[in-house]
Amino acid sequence: MQLKDIPGQEKVKSKLLRAVKEQRVSHTQLFLGAEGTNKLALAIAYAQYVNCKNRSEDDSCGVCPSCVKYQKLAHPDLHFLYPISNRKDLSNAVCADYIREWRELLLEKRELINLDDWHHKINLESKKTIINARDCNNIIQKLSLKSFESEYRVVIIWMVERLFYSAAPKLLKILEEPPEKTLFLLVAENQDLILNTIKSRTQLVKVLPYPQNELKDILVAQYGVSSEKANAIAIRAEGNLRKAIVLAMQDDFGAENFILFRSWLRGCFKASITEINHAITQFSSGNREQTIRFLHYAQELIRDAMLVNRGAQELTFRTGEEQEFLQNVAPYIHPDVLPGFYEQLNEAIFQIGRYGNVNIILTDLSFKMSNFLHTPKRNT
Repeated sequence: MQLKDIPGQEKVKSKLLRAVKEQRVSHTQLFLGAEGTNKLALAIAYAQYVNCKNRSEDDSCGVCPSCVKYQKLAHPDLHFLYPISNRKDLSNAVCADYIREWRELLLEKRELINLDDWHHKINLESKKTIINARDCNNIIQKLSLKSFESEYRVVIIWMVERLFYSAAPKLLKILEEPPEKTLFLLVAENQDLILNTIKSRTQLVKVLPYPQNELKDILVAQYGVSSEKANAIAIRAEGNLRKAIVLAMQDDFGAENFILFRSWLRGCFKASITEINHAITQFSSGNREQTIRFLHYAQELIRDAMLVNRGAQELTFRTGEEQEFLQNVAPYIHPDVLPGFYEQLNEAIFQIGRYGNVNIILTDLSFKMSNFLHTPKRNT
């Protein structure tokens, strides 16, 4: 992928281009940004630019032998590490076992993916995936050999925060003593989950969420979405281009999640242990990432209820049962409790992401939600 194929992120592109022009290419860089910011695509396009035989001041040529191979993700000097796991039909798995699926997914999604996309692609929705020590050993072995044809060999490590503890010393060793003309491009979403010893050896490339107006323009220009609908989606997407595209392509915005959220919130309002437990059983039946995504959806609806409370329902872009439910719940979602809702939902997302007990976390969250729903608005 060329830089011009990536929507927006002009400041990051300029920074990367300037580093190459001034011959200040750091051997280890951390592309850090939230989901949906195109950080993986930027890392790949940057690597393609560095190794392009006929690059211009602002992009790779896209047609030289190196670029052609990069655009197929099949360059012999381009290596990937990504989270994987064993399957019933595959023990002692390594990244090479999944390289076909990896290339297919990136080419299909134009390199704008998240963990759910990857887990679904390799049929590992119910398992924890990691970057394992075997793959780090394999990379060390490959880098001990001469490059095939490029000026720089490139190792792209996607979701480096999933690095397994036994793999960390191996990666750290090669980052401390990198082979000549080798680039390590680490891609991550949560810097708090990256070992400080690894983080301290990287040059940070911060990739910010997309501005709301930029998301809107992308949806209108590239996906044929009406201006009004694009604006509503951009508000809900909160800087996440992947999410905005998914919402634009859907006929309904998560009908199953809505039914589940409505059932859960009604149980919280009534403080009904039976109804709460039933809802928790349903939305924790998948993997952790799916539960986290449901909680993000809950945050969206809480925010939209607040907009209805403040008389701005036209910004929610909800219809039918969703809009009716928001009208009913809006009186209980007021400015005095909104920060509490967000704080507790964020805390639950964080704890589940750190592999806490899902049922305990969600039960505790449910009763806190119940308290907020019964907190009266202060007189002003």
